[in-house]
Amino acid sequence: MSELNKIQETIIEHPQSPFNKRSLATKLQYDGSITLTENSLTIWKNGDETKESLPPHSFKQLYIKHFQ
Repeated sequence: MSELNKIQETIIEHPQSPFNKRSLATKLQYDGSITLTENSLTIWKNGDETKESLPPHSFKQLYIKHFQ
């Protein structure tokens, strides 16, 4: 667990980490995953990928829909 905690700390705090510069949410599901960024929504379901570009300022609305 301590190794995972170190990796998590690096991802969150390191100045060169690409994961702490913009909003990002990802969720694993039994049949795939959902990843939401400021620019796109990607859904993997049963091996099929659907990716759509997002209009500005839609992150919060889609976060509520898919992650809460």
